[in-house]
Amino acid sequence: KDEINRKVSEINSIYGNLSWTPVLYFYKSLPFEELVGLYVASDICMIRSTRDGMNLVSKEYIASKTLSKGVLILSEFAGASKELVDALIINPYNRTETADSIYQALKMPPEEVQERTDANIQIIQKFNVQHWVQLFTNRLAETKAIQRDEWARRISDKVFSSISERYSKSSNRLFFLDYDGTLVKFQNHAQKATPTTLLYNLLDNIISDPLNTLVIISGRSQESLSSWFDGRSYYLVAEHGIWSNFPNFNWSYKKGLALHWMPEVKKLMEKLADQTPGAFIEVKPYSLAWHYRKVELGLGELKATELKEILNPMLNDYGLQLLDGNAVIEVKNTEVNKGKAALEIAGNIKADFMLAIGDDITDEDLFRYLPQSTISIKVGSNKSAAKYYLDEQEDVLQFLNQLIIK
Repeated sequence: KDEINRKVSEINSIYGNLSWTPVLYFYKSLPFEELVGLYVASDICMIRSTRDGMNLVSKEYIASKTLSKGVLILSEFAGASKELVDALIINPYNRTETADSIYQALKMPPEEVQERTDANIQIIQKFNVQHWVQLFTNRLAETKAIQRDEWARRISDKVFSSISERYSKSSNRLFFLDYDGTLVKFQNHAQKATPTTLLYNLLDNIISDPLNTLVIISGRSQESLSSWFDGRSYYLVAEHGIWSNFPNFNWSYKKGLALHWMPEVKKLMEKLADQTPGAFIEVKPYSLAWHYRKVELGLGELKATELKEILNPMLNDYGLQLLDGNAVIEVKNTEVNKGKAALEIAGNIKADFMLAIGDDITDEDLFRYLPQSTISIKVGSNKSAAKYYLDEQEDVLQFLNQLIIK
């Protein structure tokens, strides 16, 4: 405050005279009527806030210019800058830009001043308090409707009874179960997400019924699934469909997949991993995964967004698909996905009861590709193509145990 007082006094003493004071400096509140008078009389209103919310001063200034005109210079850090786009928007930290904007405002042709003023007036006349209240209440009503729809998708006792009845009346059943986040809890260290004895028992109980066929369909590598489940009587699909041991329990991979894209994508992922403590790359034979499950909350999401922006232009050129999973960005060929792999198996099994359970974006293909009669379940209540959802991963195991017991 003292520095500003000294600067104002210095300017007024150098450039002022007995009949004119260059800077009228008020460090106090003004009555609203007097403030509006200043708004109306002024040719320029400059707001240089470095941190701000909406900033109502800018809107009050525009509202006062219905019978006069003036130029609004507004900081990009004020929320109103996103609405009053016909103001001169500045970065207050950029002195040159700020000075240029003042010069532009002083020299602006009257026609342009009037055009900008009228455009901003239209904005504040439309987006008034009644408009905002209506938008807010409409959004509340929409949210309530979404909540009702989502609640209807939750597997309640009534829904479970219906599924259980279908299960008991069927004669050829097919289970598609995702692994991470569905059969086991999501772990910060992927190597720790190994099958438990309880999980083995559950899966073995499912296939102990000769009417049941079980498929574990995962983004995990073929080596991981093989080390955990080889020798057991259920089918495995790895890397979203690139590898499969269907139908004879011998592993085979989808031939003809292009790999020339991998070095370039890997280089980009490595660059982002070097900038992100805790991030790491998983190199699979036919896909690449950039994991950020161990990265500090917030930083991981920020860097993942940056990586997606870098990779997106390459996807069409190379025929690739980007999967935005739980704390992982995976890139693979578009020719393979869980849905296509599951549909191929389903075409051979001809089941009259089909169940698919998954937890993230990579399982959406599974839900979309399988027949409409499939009982599809998403772990978590996020928006999904699945018909139903369960709240937590633990609920999946409880659901399956109750289903096969009944």
